[in-house]
Amino acid sequence: MDEHLTAEALAGWLSKSPDRIETLRDLVDSEGGPVSTNAADALRGLTVEDAAVFEEFAHYLERVGDGSQLRGLLEQITLSESGRAAAANVLAGRLPERITDILRQMVAYQELIASPGATETDVQGFLEIHPWIVGLPYVSARSRVEIPRGELDFVLERFDGFFDVVELKGPQEPIIVERRGGDANRPPSASSYSLSPALAKAIAQAHHY
Repeated sequence: MDEHLTAEALAGWLSKSPDRIETLRDLVDSEGGPVSTNAADALRGLTVEDAAVFEEFAHYLERVGDGSQLRGLLEQITLSESGRAAAANVLAGRLPERITDILRQMVAYQELIASPGATETDVQGFLEIHPWIVGLPYVSARSRVEIPRGELDFVLERFDGFFDVVELKGPQEPIIVERRGGDANRPPSASSYSLSPALAKAIAQAHHY
């Protein structure tokens, strides 16, 4: 299929009969599996008259494409100035849906960190998919990064190409601990507060790196 199913061959086959678009639709509906790596090359060869093919391909990606495949297609589309302009216009039109997506993801994050069984690994996995939760400048995340002083568990890439080191601890770990004592009717002194062991360790690790 990768060698012989070209854009020209597909367009020629579709032009023989208007019923063939239904055949293509049935084929796409019945097939699952990875999208061909040549899909972007095939799409480049299609013309404006082949709008139905684009529509069917979009439905196919929606069902079986994963995040990396969709990102690869978007990268191909936005290589040109016209592609970037078209993508920006589409995203602007999808702003209400995007806000809804973000709100849903924020609720999911709040539920995760409030879960008694949530671990540091769970939080890291979520932030790797949604790095913007830590801050809007972050566009992607990487785990297990080798550096001269060891291996970083987690780094976040900023939009400007720089990376920030992130040290995560479990969501149930306290940030500040209080040493109670003395008069229970009076608030404790400032010296009664200290960093929790988990936070102190995270700061020491970041300093070491």
